Amino acid sequence: MWSEFGSDGAMECARAEKGAEPGEKPLAPVQKPRVRLSRSDRIAEILAATRQVITEANGREIAMSEIAERVGVVEGAIYRIFPTKHQLMIAVMCDWYQEIMVSYEAGLAEVSGVRDRLRFISLHHIRCVHDFPEMVTQFFSTIRMSADYRGSELFRLNRRYASPVIHVLENGMRSGELRNDRSARLGRDMLFGTVEQATWEYRMGLGDLDPEALAGDVTDLIYDAFAQQPAPAAPGEDALARQLLEMSERLRALAERSGS
Repeated sequence: MWSEFGSDGAMECARAEKGAEPGEKPLAPVQKPRVRLSRSDRIAEILAATRQVITEANGREIAMSEIAERVGVVEGAIYRIFPTKHQLMIAVMCDWYQEIMVSYEAGLAEVSGVRDRLRFISLHHIRCVHDFPEMVTQFFSTIRMSADYRGSELFRLNRRYASPVIHVLENGMRSGELRNDRSARLGRDMLFGTVEQATWEYRMGLGDLDPEALAGDVTDLIYDAFAQQPAPAAPGEDALARQLLEMSERLRALAERSGS
């Protein structure tokens, strides 16, 4: 907590430091009451500071003392709100997820078509990795591996974030655009698993990342795996096609010779 001085208080403080005139009593600095943040404001301040520390740490272990120093409080003040560092990290991730879900869900609602919706999901996710690599790495390497992750609010947010892939694929199956003998859940895992692996070097600071290019590749991978396959050719059609191609090649060769 900080003590604040008004302009009059600052002047009095300066006079006290300068020293009183002979025969005059020194004036004590006039302090205003301490300003206490509401619990919600204090939580928001702690979450914002923790995100800054995660970003600057770039994968190394984070100490609660770093966060407390950034906020300007003792560690105990943070522990009174978040009893463990793990609970604080979960809260930070939930706050971040809720932030990115706004543009994600609003943007997806404006896109139609199976392929275009798959591309939007892929590109949005890859851009999150590109713009927040430290947060993504913290989630992959620490939070997701914890024993209590599966029953947490963060787990529910992550399912909400990933479930549109399943809905897009299932809608494509119902419309007949996609084959219905494949698992939509497997398609979801393919999309997010591919992005996780493909962005590893970037997240480790070992390479670059082109979100547009990778999103195109991931979209093609998922869509082609689920797209309806052309009907098999009837018996004899392949042979006929080869014969027609051979005839076309012969005619072209004859035309070239005739023109020479």
